[in-house]
Amino acid sequence: MYGAVTSDGMLTFKANRQTLDYDRDEQAYLIRDRVKNRVGAEFGYRIGSATTAVLDVTQTYVRYDNQEGIDTRDSDETRVLLGLKWETTAATTGFAKVGYKEKDFKADSRSTFYGTDWEVGVEWQPLTYSTFRFSTNADTRETNGEGNFIRGRDYTASWKHEWLQRLSSSLRVSRETNEYFIDNDAIDNRDDTLMRYVASLNYEARRYLTFTFFYELADRDSNRELIGYDRNVVGISAEVTL
Repeated sequence: MYGAVTSDGMLTFKANRQTLDYDRDEQAYLIRDRVKNRVGAEFGYRIGSATTAVLDVTQTYVRYDNQEGIDTRDSDETRVLLGLKWETTAATTGFAKVGYKEKDFKADSRSTFYGTDWEVGVEWQPLTYSTFRFSTNADTRETNGEGNFIRGRDYTASWKHEWLQRLSSSLRVSRETNEYFIDNDAIDNRDDTLMRYVASLNYEARRYLTFTFFYELADRDSNRELIGYDRNVVGISAEVTL
């Protein structure tokens, strides 16, 4: 990060590396092994007392380890987003960025993707102990088999309320759509829609120990047979922090 706290401009650099390596020896799993290297920068310029204009540029390099028998899915991605960050009141903060995405495959047989990406997040805290959040984003994802890649769009709304000093609850609803792009006019793209509903009750037994009782309902629909499902999960978890 470069720029003084009191300056109007702020430049932030970012980089990360993600590695996926299956332990299975079957070819169906080996062709999924990959490394994703991402570098980028975000420039913010204050245009008001509570508003900052943002330019976010990211370059991603996706490289697969084992692509024998198929056209490689190696690709280079360029993402440019322009938007705003704001804090209109002490209770409301948010950001919204929208822009351009290009995914260029190394294999000529796989079509380059051009599209619109976005990132939006809003937090509203009407009370110090109650918080509402909404977020949505659109991006490309790597496929684990079908198609060249996945075009994903996510929408999430949540509410967290602290009933007592150690007791809180949360509700979350999310909708995830995944379109598997296939370079074959005779086959429709695969379209999946996943709905999740999660309710949880959290108890902080100690400063370092939190117990959570939760219920999750997941419902996935697809235009492919045997892909859709309904799932109900009830569980208890413990989180220990140092």
